This record gives sequence, C-alpha cells and structure tokens, in this order.
Amino acid sequence: MAPGRDAEATGSRAEPVAGPSARWASLTAAAVALLVYLGLRTWTGLGIGVEMDRTRVNPMTNPLAHLPLPGRFYAALALGGRYLMYIIFPVRFADHADYALSAPPPALGAGAVVTCLVLLLWGALILILWVRRDRLCQPLGLSLGSFFAASNLLVPIGSLYALNFLYLPFIGLCLAFAETLGRMPPGAAAAQNDATPAPRRWVWVAAPLLILLAAGSAIESRIWRDDISLLTAFTRRFPHFAMAYIGSGEALLDRGDKASAIASFEQAQAINDASAGRHNEIAVALTQGTPTKNQLEEALSHLHTAVVLNPGLVEPRIDAARILIQLGRAAEAEPLTRETLRLSPDSVPARQTLAESLFQQSKYSDAAAELRNLVRIRPEDPDVRSPFVVSLIHSGDLAEARRAAEEARRVFPDLPWFDFCLARVEARAGRKDEALALLRRSLERDPTTREWIRKVNDFDGYRGTPGFDQLVAR
Repeated sequence: MAPGRDAEATGSRAEPVAGPSARWASLTAAAVALLVYLGLRTWTGLGIGVEMDRTRVNPMTNPLAHLPLPGRFYAALALGGRYLMYIIFPVRFADHADYALSAPPPALGAGAVVTCLVLLLWGALILILWVRRDRLCQPLGLSLGSFFAASNLLVPIGSLYALNFLYLPFIGLCLAFAETLGRMPPGAAAAQNDATPAPRRWVWVAAPLLILLAAGSAIESRIWRDDISLLTAFTRRFPHFAMAYIGSGEALLDRGDKASAIASFEQAQAINDASAGRHNEIAVALTQGTPTKNQLEEALSHLHTAVVLNPGLVEPRIDAARILIQLGRAAEAEPLTRETLRLSPDSVPARQTLAESLFQQSKYSDAAAELRNLVRIRPEDPDVRSPFVVSLIHSGDLAEARRAAEEARRVFPDLPWFDFCLARVEARAGRKDEALALLRRSLERDPTTREWIRKVNDFDGYRGTPGFDQLVAR
C-alpha cells in the first residue's frame, strides 16, 4: 500500500485518537446528562434508584413485573430471547408463558440460559470494539442499551409485550449491518485500494435471506389489517395475557358482536378473576343493544362483584343503579346512588340516576330538587331540562313548572317538546286557550306531539270539544 494511504482505506475504520481536552469534554457531557436524568427522576418522584416501584405497574398490562425474584429475572430472560428472535426473524412473535402469581414460579430454563449467553457475548463484543476504537461499537451499543430498556431485565416496564420499543434495537443492528457492509468494497474499488474484495458467494447467501425476511415481514404485517385481526392474533399468541382478550372484546363489541365480546371478556376474567375492571366490562357488554331480563340480572351480579373487589369505584355503582331502574327496582337504586354521591359528590351521572330513581318512585319534589342542581351545572343540556320540567309538573308546583318550561323554550327555541310541556302546565292551571295554542304550535313543528298527547292525561278534559278534537285529528 502507498505510504500516504489512510487507515480507512483498509476497511478497519480506525478512529483518530482524541486529545485530552476532547476526552474531558466527552466525560463532562456524559456527567451532565446523568445528573439531568437523576434530577428528572427525583423531580417526578421516582427517586434515583434503578429499581422501579412495582406498584406503579398495572398487573393487567405487565403481570411479569409483580413476580418475585429470581423468577422474575428468569422469565424476563426467556421473554428477552423471544424479543431477540423477533428482531432478527420478524415472524409470529408469541409467548405461551403464564406469569400469574398462582402459576408455578418461572425456572431457569434453556431459553433463559441461551439469552443470557447471547447478551454477554453482545456486551463483550461492544467492549472489545470500544477498546479498539472501532466505531462499530456505537450502533451495537445503541441496540443493546435500547434493548434493555424495552425488556424487563433491568426494571419492570409498563407493558409486558412492548414490541413498539424494539424499533431502536432494530435500528442499531441495521446501522451495524450497514457499517459492516460498507467495509466490504466491490471488486473494482478493492483492487484500487489494495483491499480484499467481497466474495461473490455472499450475494447468493444474502439475496435468498433478504427475500425470506421480506416475505416473513409481509406475512407478519397481515395481522395489522384491522383491530379484530390484530387482537385475535394476540389472543392466539398470548393465551395467558388478559389484556389481549380485553382488547378483543372491546373491538368485537364495537362491531356489534355481543356474544363473542362477552366470551372474550369472560376469558379475561378467568385469567384474573380478582379484577374489578373485568367484571365491569362484562356487565357493559351484557347491557348492549336490547338486553333480556336475565342478561340484566347477570350484568347486575358482575357490577356488584366489581364494587366488592374495589369499593372505591363509582362507574359500576352508577351502572348497577341504572339496571335496577330498568328492572323496575328504583327503590333499591336510590340508596345505591346516594352512597355513590357520598363517594363522588360532583358526579353528574350519579345525580341524574338518583333523580331518575326518585321520579320512578313518584317522589317528584325530591327528583325536581336534584335536577334543579343539574340544570345549574348543565344549562345547555335538554336531557337535564326535560326531566326537571316534567318533575315539577308532576309535583304540582305549577308556578315553578311554568317558569322552568318558559326558560327552557328560550334556551331551546327549536325543540317543540318544551311547547308541549308548557301546554301541560297551562292545561293543569285551567287555561285552555293558552294550552291549545301551545299544542297547535308544537304540532306544526313536530307531528309526534299527537303521540305525546296520548301518553298523558292532562288534556283528558278537552276530549270531545271541537277545538281539541280538530287539532288532534289533523
């Protein structure tokens, strides 16, 4: 080789030796980054320790995080090996391990041992390249460091199957592979630089391998066609992962497949029966559409179980009260909603449900008092104004009912329903002409008013009179 030829032409990619000032600058930058990292951890309340508080990890999304040591480490090693295989061969990532505390504790199996050896060799290779000042250590270090962050080996992470975290390890390996290929110049360039050309046989090895990997990636990508395909694949590949069944159940419920959604939620419940959320989700699925009485009773049972498992939950209490009202058991719904309001005084759905339970028990004055507070909170909600006006009508407070109906007409001038409500007030007050004028206005804007008239008895005294009969007969 000519004396002037630089070392890079040989393919060794040796880096220039840095001076003392450059080394100190690098060390200072690394120290500042570490201090910033530790400061942010302290500021967010995580502390400066490496071990993460496992109570912060949802046991449904990552049950592995709650396993005791050393079983947690063995399980993380075995799962890490599956991650490594998936990075290199992206085909059918699956995990049939059961991480429940009730299952046998994970043991140190062959998968964990092989993964440990691979990681040790990977780290040793990075160290050797770093000592030799070979820049290939940088992408390999990136891939290994980001892989540890994506696994549960160092600290538990939020999700058990964090496949989206594998992009950085994959990018690091791609950069290392590209760097390696760049050191294998083609024949003409190799002859010019006195370097060893890349053997042609590598082309025959690389081409089929690339085709195979591309085909595997294409096949794997089919599970991302839609949410049903993805989550169904998850339930097959992760049969002991409750979140897969929960996601599948929610997707099926959105598609209107109530029976399949319930089956999926029940499978999630079987995996973790101590989860209040699973019972609540089954109850929601059972009440979709037009549920039967048996389905409502079953949903009510699941909601009661959810409340027993987690007494602080508000939503299952409200849903249970609504089901009781549907079943004609408003007297049971009232104390349940009052207890809910003690837990969450600002809950608007709970107050609405309480008002409905009072109305169904003919406690119209009490219902109106609850709804009056809701009108102050939601003055633009017709679904709050309507039961408020109707409750006042039934309570006999015609002056307050007239005031509320007139205010509702001003707020909702396009809704003939409040014309009809005010007509009821005027009819009860004996003001026939005003009542008929309001009914005429309501009928002109919405013919459904005739159905409303048939459902109330406020206008029974008008039947058989020319003005009323002609109006209704149109």
